[in-house]
Amino acid sequence: MSFSVCHIHRKFYTSTPFAYLRQITQILASYGINVSVISRKEEKNNVSECKIVNGVKVYPTNIPSSFPTFSSLFKLSYRLMSLPKKFDILHCYGSLMPLVGLTKRLQSNNPKIVFDIRTVPVVPWGFSATNPGKFLYYKLSSRISVGTIFISETVKNYLSEVCSLSPKKYAIVPTGVNLAKFKPENVSNLKNELGLMDKFVYGYAGAITYQRHLQTMVKAFAKLARAKKKVTLLMCGSGSSLPYLKNLAKRLGIEEKTIFLGFVEFKKIHKFMNIFDVGLNYVPNTLEYNVQPPTKLYQYLACGLPTISTKTRANQNIIQQRENGLLCGFNVSSFYEAMRELLLDTHLRRTLSSNARTSVAHMNWERIVKERLLPFYRKLLG
Repeated sequence: MSFSVCHIHRKFYTSTPFAYLRQITQILASYGINVSVISRKEEKNNVSECKIVNGVKVYPTNIPSSFPTFSSLFKLSYRLMSLPKKFDILHCYGSLMPLVGLTKRLQSNNPKIVFDIRTVPVVPWGFSATNPGKFLYYKLSSRISVGTIFISETVKNYLSEVCSLSPKKYAIVPTGVNLAKFKPENVSNLKNELGLMDKFVYGYAGAITYQRHLQTMVKAFAKLARAKKKVTLLMCGSGSSLPYLKNLAKRLGIEEKTIFLGFVEFKKIHKFMNIFDVGLNYVPNTLEYNVQPPTKLYQYLACGLPTISTKTRANQNIIQQRENGLLCGFNVSSFYEAMRELLLDTHLRRTLSSNARTSVAHMNWERIVKERLLPFYRKLLG
C-alpha cells in the first residue's frame, strides 16, 4: 500500500536529541513511503525552504519555542495549510498538536490524524500530578484523532487511570535504538585526545537539567573519587543545571576528575559512549521517569556497556539485576555502592557487558517500524 504521511513536531528535526522522529521518518522513507516533516526551524539556519534529509521532505517553520503556544500552533497550521499536497496521515506529536492537523483535514481530503504520546503530561508550574484538569488537552487531542500512539503500556495505563484516556484505536510504539549506530567500537584515539587512556571512566550522556537531580550522581562519584585515584566522570550534555554541577564539582574537590563536554551532536554521541567503562543512568523517582524509559539506557546497552540505573519502574522493565545491568536506590550512598562494585568487580562488568547488547536487540528501530508503526498506519487507512 502506497500512502503519504506528514509528521508534525514543535522541536528541531536534525539537532534535537529526540531520535524517535528522525529514525522512524527516515525508515518509512526507505520503504518508499512519501514522508514529510513540519518542525521548528534550526536556530542557526535562516533557510525556511524544504530540504531533503535521507528521503524525508523537511519543512522548517519559524516558531518561537517548543511549547504549545497559540503562536506556535498558528504558524505550524499555516505551514501545513500552505503545502499543496494532500496527505493520507497526519502524525502529530504532543498535546494540542492534533489541532494543527485538524486545519488540514478541514481543507483537504480528510486525512487520518494520529496523536503520538511520548511522555506523560508534566506541567512545570506546580500543578498537582494527579489533577485531572491539566489532562484535558490530552483528552481533546485524542478525540480529534482517529488513532493514538503511546510510548509504552505503562503510559497508556497511567493516562487511562488518571483521565480516562482510552482511545478505541491505539498502538504501543516504544523507544528504540539504532543498532547499526550504537555498537561496541574502538575509540582509543578519542579517549587519548581527552587524556583518559589510563582512567576508569564513568559516563553520562543526556540532558543536564534540574529535573534530573544529577547532583546525587556527582556526589556519589565524589565519594568514590576520594578513595580511588584513576577514575573520571565524563558528562556529555547541556542544560539548565550545568553551571550548578560544575560549581558543585569544584566545591567537592573533584574538578580535575570531572569533564563536562557540554552539548554533543547526536551523530557523534555513540563515539563518546564507547569511551565509557560504565554508563550512568541516574533518573529520580518522579512520575515522568517512572512511566517512561530513558533513551540513553537503550543506547548504553547497545554499545555493550555495563550500566547503573536507578530503580524506577521503567528502568526495571529493561534491566535484569546483575544480568544486563545494576539497579540501585536514589540516594548518594546507594549509587556510590553500585559505582564502587563495578569498579572493583571485573567479572561482573564482563557479565553485564556480554549480555547488554542482546538484551535490546528486539528494540531495533527497523523492527519497531515494521512490526508496530506500519501495521497501525495500514489499519487506520483500512
